[in-house]
Amino acid sequence: MRGLMEHGYFERQNKGLPHAPYVDFNIDVMFNYLPHYHEELEVIYTESGRMNITVGNREVPLDSGDIFTVSPSAIHSFRSDSICRNCIMKFHTPSILFDYELTFHVTPADTNYCRLDSLIKSIIKESRDSLPCREIAMSALSEEFMLTLVRQFGAKRKSTAELTRNHRYIEISSKIAEYFEAHYSEDITLETLADACGYSRYYLSRGFKEITSLSFSDFASSFRIEKAKRMLADGHGILDAAFACGFNNPRSFNRSFRKFAGQTPSEYIAAKKER
Repeated sequence: MRGLMEHGYFERQNKGLPHAPYVDFNIDVMFNYLPHYHEELEVIYTESGRMNITVGNREVPLDSGDIFTVSPSAIHSFRSDSICRNCIMKFHTPSILFDYELTFHVTPADTNYCRLDSLIKSIIKESRDSLPCREIAMSALSEEFMLTLVRQFGAKRKSTAELTRNHRYIEISSKIAEYFEAHYSEDITLETLADACGYSRYYLSRGFKEITSLSFSDFASSFRIEKAKRMLADGHGILDAAFACGFNNPRSFNRSFRKFAGQTPSEYIAAKKER
């Protein structure tokens, strides 16, 4: 994805609008996208290759042709371990649907797959072609997609316990991300993070992976690598980016960069220059 998260976990950019969903294409790339949430329904369509999406504490592998939808305000992340091609959409979601569970994994073998697949392909076509009344068509297709999820996939209202838990996780994850935003260049331990966020180390260590979908060490490295990628894209040198983002030596930086970006820093810079 082109955009990085802002203001902690809440993604304010790449928004779906009432008259047009946000549509983004990741073509022949490997990628890692940190845990985040937003007010829109998100749809991931895997055209080829394989990727993983984590929602809450559940990790789901997606194969070619799979469709995955993510409820508004659900914390989720993406990663791919190999080259893949996918389309990611974000639909402006009416507030009446915020209390519904809209997270579904749909495969080509599932009933009603063809209907969702057809709607997605129509939205992709509209996003690429300048056809008459394009905004009306995009709005109508988006609403039909959401209505199909609710009626044909049996979307149910979330329980009070689920809504309360999601609220609490968002509050905690936002505090975590805000602290990392301010201190990612420093040495951060689980103890210092817990103290800063007002939680016990025991509570945070038990719930960190469930809340963020990553272990503490993987979250710290992922966050720093995203910052480093931005610095490299802006023309900073590899060593400057490594030390500015909290890595103590080039070896650990290169190892983490390859793990979370799928390539070395040098390969990342070269790929940026080719685009």
